[in-house]
Amino acid sequence: MSKQIFISYRKEDSAEQTQKIYDSLVRAFNSEIVFKDIENHIPLGADFQEHICKTISECKVLLVVIGKNWLDISGSEGKRKIDDSRDFIRLELSTALGGEALVVPLLLENTPMPSEESLPENLKKFAYRHGVQLGQGDDFDAGMNRLIQSLKGSLGEISSSPAASQVEVPKVEEPKVEAPQVEAPKVEVPQAEPPKVETPQAAPPKVEVLKIEAPKVEAPPEKETSKSPTPSEEEMLANFPDKTGEIIAMVPGRRAKETSEEKISETPPELDESKVKKTYPDGSKYMGELKDSKRHGKGAFFHSNGNIYNGSYQDGKMHGKGAFFYANGEKYFGEYKDDRRHGQGIYHFSSGNRYEGPYLDGKMHGLGVYHFASGNRYEGPYKEGKMSGQARYYYANGNRHEGRYDDGKMNGQGTMYYANKAKYVGEYKDGKKHGQGADFFANGDSYKGEYKDGKKHGEGTYYYTSGKTQKGTWKEDRYIPDRSKFEGGQFDL
Repeated sequence: MSKQIFISYRKEDSAEQTQKIYDSLVRAFNSEIVFKDIENHIPLGADFQEHICKTISECKVLLVVIGKNWLDISGSEGKRKIDDSRDFIRLELSTALGGEALVVPLLLENTPMPSEESLPENLKKFAYRHGVQLGQGDDFDAGMNRLIQSLKGSLGEISSSPAASQVEVPKVEEPKVEAPQVEAPKVEVPQAEPPKVETPQAAPPKVEVLKIEAPKVEAPPEKETSKSPTPSEEEMLANFPDKTGEIIAMVPGRRAKETSEEKISETPPELDESKVKKTYPDGSKYMGELKDSKRHGKGAFFHSNGNIYNGSYQDGKMHGKGAFFYANGEKYFGEYKDDRRHGQGIYHFSSGNRYEGPYLDGKMHGLGVYHFASGNRYEGPYKEGKMSGQARYYYANGNRHEGRYDDGKMNGQGTMYYANKAKYVGEYKDGKKHGQGADFFANGDSYKGEYKDGKKHGEGTYYYTSGKTQKGTWKEDRYIPDRSKFEGGQFDL
């Protein structure tokens, strides 16, 4: 079977993301029809221009992966690669635009489409091709799902291939960040079934013994149990660093500040044909101010795909304050710089989520507030589109987390306040309790010690409200009475 889907990309710009795109397409179709890295397949001594043109002409679809550096990457002579007639990407794109292939831009992480003015003459009409936005996490999956479904409709016979029928691409909403998942402290009650509840409940832990030495017992051995005063919360937390002063203090629901007295209209403009100053090959229309034939000043751009931008332009690019109304119902009100969201802004997602705060180079960056349609809310700093730094996260069920986030997840020191008055203070890793920590349960029991992947694991002490204590080694939330046996890994858990 001939290659029918060709992926064009710059390795310096998007190698990692392109591999994810390639893997998703192979799962949905098969590796026989998806193709990338053409330079690795040019025979020695062959004319590379002729080889590229022949390969592209045989494809039905050209997917062009565009990251934030796609247009401006320079070659050895210091000029943009796209301006070099020998550039592989330029050759691939110009060949596809001149043929019958379907050309689809894949825009990574809010990267805007290159403007007509920024492209060489033989690529200018590429600026008006409708593409797919691919963000991170669930947003990437949602974008790939739309792309794959569209390709199946366009290519017909491919969608019925065996590989395609075995793959189900998840249908997801549009959140840009993932809500941290809170796992309640997990313990088991001897001689009784634990109650099924949504909030953490404490109970005496289950004891495990070797099957070959003795039957299972249902209570801790007397030698492991002693009576002593239950330490206070202050005593248990004496060795934990105090991070309270580092938590970001923010007003819930604060609006992104206006940078001038002028307000941004939250209503899309109406197209008035009598005021149209420029009509583009794909049917897009612009009404507003021009300078040297470029969009400059106030204006409204009506994209052929249904998107509308209303705001300020500078040298043909969105620059200053503006409003972008997407055909799928999403909206952005705020500041732009060189065609990217940059400065204070508010983004309304089609899922019902809303972000309020600063952007840098097209990504959420700085202190912001993210409101989830579920009722959850994040207040704190972002870095390159991900939650990062000391922050607060409010859950719709009444739970609240205060602590550090890295790469979009709870990491480092933090405190979880549960709605039933239980509390965890300690370390997190990738959104789970991991390291040293202390749990204070709703019934008055408490535990201080080591955790791993959200479970008690390692050395720790369980304090009962009765005054009894259980000190020793734990493995995956279960108490191990003999450390030597634990290290040997002989327990049937």
